[in-house]
Amino acid sequence: MSSRSDRAELWDVLRLAITGRGEQLELAAGELLFEQRDLSDYVYLLDQGEIRVFIRNHSGDEIEVASLESGSIIGEMSLFGESRRSASCACQSARCSLLRIGNEEVLEIIQDHPKLHTKLMAELSNRCRSMLSYIDEFSYLTRLASAGDFSAISSHLASRQNDADSTLEAARESFARMLESIRKREDQLQNRIQSLTIEIDQARAAKEVSTIVEDETFQTLLQNSHRLRDRLKGV
Repeated sequence: MSSRSDRAELWDVLRLAITGRGEQLELAAGELLFEQRDLSDYVYLLDQGEIRVFIRNHSGDEIEVASLESGSIIGEMSLFGESRRSASCACQSARCSLLRIGNEEVLEIIQDHPKLHTKLMAELSNRCRSMLSYIDEFSYLTRLASAGDFSAISSHLASRQNDADSTLEAARESFARMLESIRKREDQLQNRIQSLTIEIDQARAAKEVSTIVEDETFQTLLQNSHRLRDRLKGV
């Protein structure tokens, strides 16, 4: 796995190489840099701020993939043939400052800087390994959730806090939020079931009373009771 210093050196080399080129961007808190499935036509260098990387599942829930700090390169997968963004990125801090440069310009710069090409390939390899670890982690947690073993999930998340890999840390944080959401939905469902049980019991009792009252034998007993009461009043 690449160290923070390796990534910082890659960023420094690329940042110096594109000095005087590209377009400066400013994002406010929560503002999107790009969305999942957008065209991958630019590479971004994050000068200041923090960027949240996330995807949306089929249910529309957001799953955080990573949190990128200043000194990060964003969207470099477009240099290796990715035509559409595989995730969304949004400003997570109060403000984000980035430099945007087109893919073609970056490729020209890489051709002129062999060292940059080598470091970029090494970073790509490390990103792939990190993503495989992310998939493995998420698969394990999903398996525990499917089995209803929430205590094992909580124990696993607690034992791996402050992981050096920001991607894995983001995966666990996302799963912790989803677990809390599942628990809330289960509580709401249990409350609703209890409410429905009470309503059903009340409806059943009312139906049983109605059946008894409408029974011919009960009506005969009721009439006899009224006649007996009337005779007693006359005594």
